[in-house]
Amino acid sequence: MVLAVVLISAIYFTFGSLGQEQESCYLTDEMEDECAAVCYPIVKPLLRYFEKCQEKEVQRSQWQDRYTAVLKEYSDLQKKFYEALVKYSYLEKRYLADHHETEEHRLKEINIKYEKSELRNQQKDRDIESLKDQIFNSKKSNDKPRQPSNLDNKSPNALQGLPDRCPRRQNEDSIIQEIQIPGSDPFKVVCQSDPDTGAGWMLVFQKVPYSFTFNRTYED
Repeated sequence: MVLAVVLISAIYFTFGSLGQEQESCYLTDEMEDECAAVCYPIVKPLLRYFEKCQEKEVQRSQWQDRYTAVLKEYSDLQKKFYEALVKYSYLEKRYLADHHETEEHRLKEINIKYEKSELRNQQKDRDIESLKDQIFNSKKSNDKPRQPSNLDNKSPNALQGLPDRCPRRQNEDSIIQEIQIPGSDPFKVVCQSDPDTGAGWMLVFQKVPYSFTFNRTYED
């Protein structure tokens, strides 16, 4: 900008001097050629420099426009990035909330199943204890000697207590004993002892494995 002012000032003073000379005297063609020969070498570089300055100014303006466009594009991208970041943050919070709710629901279901399982186990424990009590009471009543009642003496069809009935305790796995049911003749049965069920079980009839004939007499 300063060089442009210097150039304009030089041109002004040069042509101003020529104007004063024209007012004072008339210039011949030879004098004009001489003046041009003197001024042109001075003015030409200044004009050339002014032209270069104009080109630089145009380039600078173009670069400024491009910089402004890039800056605007960067600002738009930054804005879009911020919007995407806000959206991602919202989706992440939503996902965490849904996941937390799902986990809570799943945990509640597990607790409910656990409580139901505990109730079933407690009920099974009570049933087992009740069954143990029944078995204990049954064994206790079976171990007591049977007292004949007046009803047994009066009833002709009552079961007769024989001295060789199936014992409650025996050393062998199976022994042969004889019993009698009212209204029938005495007959022999197998008195069996099992490690799981205990002694004192009468085996009246047993089907032999791989046997196709089921109805047989005791002798068979």
